[in-house]
Amino acid sequence: MSATNDTKKLIPIRPICETLGLDYSSHMQIIKESEDWNSIVVLSTTTESDGTEYETLCLPLEFVSGWLFTINPIDVEPEQEFVLAYLMQCCHALCEERSQTETNIKHSPCSVEEGGEL
Repeated sequence: MSATNDTKKLIPIRPICETLGLDYSSHMQIIKESEDWNSIVVLSTTTESDGTEYETLCLPLEFVSGWLFTINPIDVEPEQEFVLAYLMQCCHALCEERSQTETNIKHSPCSVEEGGEL
């Protein structure tokens, strides 16, 4: 589910919270109280299939992964394995991107062994 506002693709956080078994109200409050997250979050009107409209907090697509990094995998017991795998994929993707774009900075190659820690 996504909403479009101007040129940014917006992703509602409520369905993500519900899928992961997180309390949407708590995460909404955390986002609203954070200067960083509050400056990028968008309150959007979403229409359900029955025509009912409600307002929900949305994040621009490019910030969703960053927000997911704020979630402790311990808090999402049913989906913990999925969340941990996702976080590892994000770490690897960030490292690969850095390797491709920062040619003037010497750093070690990106690799994480299966089951390894960062």
